[in-house]
Amino acid sequence: MFENRRHFVRVPLQTAVTCRVEDQTFQGTSSNISQGGILFEMGRSLPVGAKVRLSFRLPGRDLRIDANGVVARVDDRQRIGVQFTQIGARELDLIRDLIGSDDADTPQTSYKPT
Repeated sequence: MFENRRHFVRVPLQTAVTCRVEDQTFQGTSSNISQGGILFEMGRSLPVGAKVRLSFRLPGRDLRIDANGVVARVDDRQRIGVQFTQIGARELDLIRDLIGSDDADTPQTSYKPT
């Protein structure tokens, strides 16, 4: 399910992240981002496979990015790797611009732009 999670270029990114899981909301801080997902910390762990709704802003942008995702991994420092499963085309373009990457044609089986 997550075998292709490392196909995208990652760049460091420290920004506030709001993570909604079912009826709970948590605040965290990102470590890095790619067009396929984001890595962040929030002082607690989530189970791999959990469905989440994320909200964050990119540096120098007023637009808030909202994305659905699934927890792909949690490391021993409780950093949570989320693979985007649904994100708007405009938001994805902003992430691509931040990364400065043209790996847009890399396949990602569970990615669904809106």
